[in-house]
Amino acid sequence: MSNQDRQPTDDMVVERAPTPLTSPGSRASMIMLETPDDGLRPPSQAPITTSLAMNTSPAFEVVRELAKVPMDVPLEETDKFKPYQSLMNTELTLEYGKKLKNSRVIHQEILCCHSSGAARVFKESQPLRNSYAVADKLRKDLKDLVSPCVSKEEFDQEHLENKAVPLIAKIHGEYPLKSYQQRIQKTIDAVIVEEVGKRHVVMTGSKVAFAKKDLKDLGINLRLEALQAKGVMEVAQRLSSVLREVKHHEREAAKTSTQKAAAQRRLLFPDAEHRVVLSLVNWIYFNGLLHYDDAEHLYALHGLANKLGVSVLAQKCLEKLAADTNIMIEEAFRLGMSLQELLESEPVAGDDQTTSPAQNVVQVVFEHVLREPKAPKKLVDLVTYTLADRLDPGLWETLAPRINHGTLRQIMAIILVRRQAKTEDVECLRLKSESEPTGDELMLNAPTENTTIAG
Repeated sequence: MSNQDRQPTDDMVVERAPTPLTSPGSRASMIMLETPDDGLRPPSQAPITTSLAMNTSPAFEVVRELAKVPMDVPLEETDKFKPYQSLMNTELTLEYGKKLKNSRVIHQEILCCHSSGAARVFKESQPLRNSYAVADKLRKDLKDLVSPCVSKEEFDQEHLENKAVPLIAKIHGEYPLKSYQQRIQKTIDAVIVEEVGKRHVVMTGSKVAFAKKDLKDLGINLRLEALQAKGVMEVAQRLSSVLREVKHHEREAAKTSTQKAAAQRRLLFPDAEHRVVLSLVNWIYFNGLLHYDDAEHLYALHGLANKLGVSVLAQKCLEKLAADTNIMIEEAFRLGMSLQELLESEPVAGDDQTTSPAQNVVQVVFEHVLREPKAPKKLVDLVTYTLADRLDPGLWETLAPRINHGTLRQIMAIILVRRQAKTEDVECLRLKSESEPTGDELMLNAPTENTTIAG
């Protein structure tokens, strides 16, 4: 088992937070998302028993209601109840890493419970998903008729042209992906013309059924039926090749189209690390279990959760990053360290030769905020106000090559506002000082022993 696939250990930060749809004893918690190499025990080897009374997740409310139904109630009257498995009806493939070579399975229904954004995208992509399903069936049915293991003799002897002709005609006139319809029609029409030119047509007595000049006046069904079996097979093979190209083109197009990826039941994150994806999946399925190796891991998990619209997880990661950064900065200043010394310090290993996941959080947060134009606002504010307070010539020389223009403008704005505020404070103190009586004036106005104070 690789380090990346390990379960949370003592040197890994593990935090548990309640999530709306999962619980330790829930059936979703038992779903297998990893291969046996990942080290997770299959549900059959680790049965989990739980009391309905102990579980308060929304899905178990359904199970609890089912438990109340008398045994003699007709089955059709329980249709309104949906078992917990309904949250695992639709499998999605989460593809990630370089060239999207790695993948994990996640269920659409459970993901949508955590992400309203994902639910909206999947709903909008449903018509295209239906079209893909029809297109895939047409492609597979045609592929079965002209696969490499089917010879021309077998195609002819088994009269597979009788199955191929109506299928080709359907694809010619009713292909569900309309943007490819014209190309498909041109391919079919061109191959028919070629086959007629080769005289691969049905003979009527000593004459062919029709000539090239007759093609334009015939419908697609008549043209196909007039071809010999080998002519129909040639049309089917060429069409099958085009349909494979369509499938490949659509899969490539999904890399830049969220709608197409969702319609293909795919979630594509080429920049995501394996450990980050694993943390996301574990959090969704295992009762809000949050674990990470270091601050970079936590920051990347926040980004992935944001992209998927899993707002609860994203907010938790953000709050943890901000809180740890604040604590580390305050502790460093308490010890007399400058901000530059803190940013240049290296994590120190403890007695067990491990480092705390929070030790490099300041460096990680500052690096991302200074480089990324769209870093989280909470972290941007934290970094810019800290720099406005502690920026000196030496630190500026170190940070200047890395800082993005947006962050620089914000820092300068804060410094200018504070300088203006200080100028106004000084002016107020000066005016107040001028308006107050001097010591001599106080002595002149002080009451003497003979002064009578009116009662």
